Amino acid sequence: MSRFVFQYEAVLRVRRHEERQKQRRLAELERERGGMEERLRAIRRDLLGDRVTVREVAAGGSVDVSALRSKAASAVRSRAEAERTAIALAGVLRRIGAARSELLNAATARRSLELLRERRAEEHKRAELKRELAEIDDLVSVRASGGRSSGDGPSSDGTPWLGAGGVEEAA
Repeated sequence: MSRFVFQYEAVLRVRRHEERQKQRRLAELERERGGMEERLRAIRRDLLGDRVTVREVAAGGSVDVSALRSKAASAVRSRAEAERTAIALAGVLRRIGAARSELLNAATARRSLELLRERRAEEHKRAELKRELAEIDDLVSVRASGGRSSGDGPSSDGTPWLGAGGVEEAA
């Protein structure tokens, strides 16, 4: 039985490599997104803590104006950072969407070649089986005809053929 060789195996390897690259790129973007989301959560916690601190200072009776001014400036900086992070996060989310689409296209291209490979392998297997069955049929026919195959006898060009024992026989 001959070995199956897929004509486009090199192309399939390239498509698998491209898909893995797209997966890595998507994973990088997802890590970046996670970091930005964590940063936004930290900013929100800081802002909430600053609000609590300002309420406590205001409720204490004597007001430290410099502390309030410092907390207010910190809150303004935190809000600005949160806005910048949110804008950057929106950009990352757009890139994630594009990366997912690219990954889907790469996976589809790879899978279509894999399906073609499977079909060709099955066709090869059927052709090999058919060839083997034809050989078996020929062997059975030779045995049934007493050792002479249907091709035995003088050739069409009139040359003699060899019979049993390798002796030239006349037709």
